[in-house]
Amino acid sequence: MLRPTSLPLLKSASGCQSATGLDSQCLFQMLPDTSRTDCLACGAYGEGWCSSGQIDVAVARNGLGYVDSTLHWGGTEANSASGCQSAMAGSGYTYNPAEKDYGDWFLVTMLWSADGIAITVGQQQTINLPATAWYTGSVGKINNPVAPYDQPFYLVLTLAVCGEGALINGNCEANAGLSMGYQVDWVKLSFYP
Repeated sequence: MLRPTSLPLLKSASGCQSATGLDSQCLFQMLPDTSRTDCLACGAYGEGWCSSGQIDVAVARNGLGYVDSTLHWGGTEANSASGCQSAMAGSGYTYNPAEKDYGDWFLVTMLWSADGIAITVGQQQTINLPATAWYTGSVGKINNPVAPYDQPFYLVLTLAVCGEGALINGNCEANAGLSMGYQVDWVKLSFYP
């Protein structure tokens, strides 16, 4: 569980190599922590995505040859999934999807503090968002200026196959049995006082 606003700075870094197959999505994410088992997207600020926040540090989809990053926040007090906002940026980092199984290795770095979140993929900064830009509809910006990113989050590194967001060609069954994978060489979390 990570709660970076209790410390001046959290730096997370990872050396990754993404799958290049269709219907795959390599995810390096941070999701709100919750003790609930009935709701994946629930957190301190709502009954579902996006009022409790989500950080897509690096996402490589379907062997398209690029990696992007997205921050999600917003929601309304009445409906945490209504009024969602996001900041998405392509990293400028590209890999060769023609490689037999995997693209190139790439470095992902995220700096997270009470002042903002900055993400770099390869040598390209994808996002540099100040805390003044995000909010949660559950408590309002005036009541808590750093919410939803003031609560504990957990780190996820996973390969999603088919499903929402990864499916482009609409035919998962036709790609069954293809070699897919997401290789992570290392992950380092550093807290700076």
